[in-house]
Amino acid sequence: MKQVVVIILFFAFFVFDVQAKVYVDNTDGTPKIQYTAPDNKLESEEWYYIASRNGDVSAQFIMGQMYEHGINVAKNKGEAFYWYEQAAKNGYVYAQYRLGEAYLKGDIVAKDTVKAKEWLEKASKSGDKASADLLAKIK
Repeated sequence: MKQVVVIILFFAFFVFDVQAKVYVDNTDGTPKIQYTAPDNKLESEEWYYIASRNGDVSAQFIMGQMYEHGINVAKNKGEAFYWYEQAAKNGYVYAQYRLGEAYLKGDIVAKDTVKAKEWLEKASKSGDKASADLLAKIK
């Protein structure tokens, strides 16, 4: 499977001018790959999707934002929630905060104060001040 992905990405780099940037994620210290298609915004969703499916938590969070706000895709609350949840479960603090906020507001998922507190506590324990502030307001 990895050979197929490498071949597809190799092809994409030359045909579609896709760029990849390798960086180290400070949350766990593992190398990550960021894919961009700078001159073709319509393909950006596809490349973020590939990165998301390969476990890139920042890409998963961006997919959530794209679906929540209708950026290069049709707005879809269910898809937005799915991608935020994937990133949050994988330890991405901003996604944990966003899920807590979403459960509190009921904007992309049904209101649930218990789940809101759970996600905000996770983010807060990781040092996110906004989560701690929001959590303090609802306790």
